[in-house]
Amino acid sequence: MKYLTGLGCYLFFLLVSGAGPVYAESVLWQDWKTGLNLARQKQRPIYVFIKSDHCPHCVKMEKETLLNPGVADTLNRDFIPVLIDADQDRPLIKKLGCKGYPDSRFLSPDEKTIFQFYGFQGPDVFAIFLKYVASGSYETMDVMAYFKSGKWKNRAGPKE
Repeated sequence: MKYLTGLGCYLFFLLVSGAGPVYAESVLWQDWKTGLNLARQKQRPIYVFIKSDHCPHCVKMEKETLLNPGVADTLNRDFIPVLIDADQDRPLIKKLGCKGYPDSRFLSPDEKTIFQFYGFQGPDVFAIFLKYVASGSYETMDVMAYFKSGKWKNRAGPKE
């Protein structure tokens, strides 16, 4: 075979370059100040992801959970996603009282903590947390009561 077709060239490039899967959607991250302003304007909850480049669980959460098309779509539609690099913004990390990575927290538009967790969560469990906050269920029950209630089952989960 002397010549590669256009598709063949593209596939060859992906193979040689080591490029991973390409997702149609990605999270539209904001910085801290922009995210707070947008949340107030749009009256949406804020999802804050605090990561460190030296944290393997942070990398895993980004790749397996936050790049999941269903998760990314929900974050972009129902939240203001804020990404904070702990290696770059130490004063903000100190102000927020971050104790470990990855640190995921959901805040109201007026910066009150709704729900927070540390460590990796896969897309299925993370989708339940998204539904818990987006539905406003946090106003009437804690996350464990929400999980036990099964209310999260009536909405679609993340796309594969």
